[in-house]
Amino acid sequence: NTARLIEATAPATISNLTIDGKGVYTDKFGIRGIYTIGTGDIKIENVEIYNCTYAINACHTGDLVVVNSTLQGWNSYAGSVANNRFENVKFIDGEFHNFRPYNNTVCKNCDFGEGVVIDLSCMVDGATITFDQCTVNGVALTAANLSDAAGKNVTIK
Repeated sequence: NTARLIEATAPATISNLTIDGKGVYTDKFGIRGIYTIGTGDIKIENVEIYNCTYAINACHTGDLVVVNSTLQGWNSYAGSVANNRFENVKFIDGEFHNFRPYNNTVCKNCDFGEGVVIDLSCMVDGATITFDQCTVNGVALTAANLSDAAGKNVTIK
């Protein structure tokens, strides 16, 4: 019952778009900026997503790569997504403001804005996450300012 502004069937590349859910009426349900399905890799590049409950809700089987993008809203990546890579991505606070990876994830040169919660509670057993040159509201991300307790499978560079 959640509105899907873009539904991408893998394999796919989504690029050079602004997606804005403002004004989309869903009664008590949310809005997904990009919802992914299918089998194969998904690449999202130069995309801005605003005013969505879920900026990206990845449910495909394969890898997810997001580059040079701005994401407002909850970002959730199902256990079927093998590897996640975010490079030069700005995560900004929205209605649901979580970054919630499930499987192996690399974040490089990403900024997690004020109010964004990095929620690692759904990481599957054995999954790893690496934060490389990332910031939290413009300040270098460290174990001390990671919003979720840094676990044994978290690397901060």
